[in-house]
Amino acid sequence: HTKSRRPSAADSLQHIHSGKAPLAPHSHEPTTNKMVNICHVGLCIAQVLTFVAYAVVTAGAALLQQKANTLSLFKGLNEADLIATRQAYVDVFQSSTYIIPYPQRPQYQFQYQWFIIEFEFALFALTAILTIFPSLIPRMRSVALAFLSTALVLVLDNVNSLFFLLRSELAVTVFDGYRIETAQAGLMMVGICNCMTIIFLGAYQPTYPETDARDVEIPTKA
Repeated sequence: HTKSRRPSAADSLQHIHSGKAPLAPHSHEPTTNKMVNICHVGLCIAQVLTFVAYAVVTAGAALLQQKANTLSLFKGLNEADLIATRQAYVDVFQSSTYIIPYPQRPQYQFQYQWFIIEFEFALFALTAILTIFPSLIPRMRSVALAFLSTALVLVLDNVNSLFFLLRSELAVTVFDGYRIETAQAGLMMVGICNCMTIIFLGAYQPTYPETDARDVEIPTKA
């Protein structure tokens, strides 16, 4: 049993002087290893969980939107009570920072949250394509990671806002605790899945064989 040896430049020169063709260089096709496989499996799992999280947060936002569309908090109040109720309502939701109160038109109250959900869906479509076609990852990874990082910040800010609403008796009374909790659970799931996607997508890197200076094809003389 003999051990194979890497052909050197001297070997190539010897073949040239002997009238033979130079030794072929090593192939530089991408190779996979265990780490790449683990990252790709993790990325697939992250995408499946992201789809589930997206469904949950959409359901939560829809529950809140349904309540906002039929909000009767300000109906049947006299002028003094109406002013006081609106002021308390505005104070609570303005304090949440990322949920803008619309006491006269509450159907617009969660428009920013819907924007985030739509933005997350666009990112999910992008990362799902990269997961299905991993050959695109080296070219598109930096783009996807930049948008994912931005989306993660938006999600975390809104998680904090919903935690504030859950601690407000007025918000829980007006919009029902279970509606807020559903949206909160979905946002937390989306945030966790974003972190998973960032980790596995950032770590996914196809490896290449090491290049040696001796692996150079020397042309033969005409």
